[in-house]
Amino acid sequence: FEKLCVALNLPLADDARFATNPARVENARLLKRLIEAVTLDKTRAHWIAKLGAAGIPSGPIQNVAQAMRDPQILARNMVVDVLDRNGRPAFKAAGNPIKMSAHADPATRGHVPDLDESREAILKELGFA
Repeated sequence: FEKLCVALNLPLADDARFATNPARVENARLLKRLIEAVTLDKTRAHWIAKLGAAGIPSGPIQNVAQAMRDPQILARNMVVDVLDRNGRPAFKAAGNPIKMSAHADPATRGHVPDLDESREAILKELGFA
């Protein structure tokens, strides 16, 4: 909290209403208004840079469209292309959120099977065919 107060140039660290986490929770509405009064004057990029420089973890709040284009999301294959029968991207879907070094994490998924398309293979795998 002290780092945040310094980064925002808000003299609140010694204010009894904000001296402890329970006190900040009790006075959350006031604290929110005080922070907003300072932060509304500059851009999101300005504050992310300033907070980062102060060692305060931060990041933007994004809408769905922004999140779907976020470089980190894309780099981690959190959005993948689902291919059609001809191997062309048909639509986007959520990637596998579990990443394990011993397992591939492809940026695409094969086509969505037609109803009953894999019936024989599934029955055989389960020992019914």
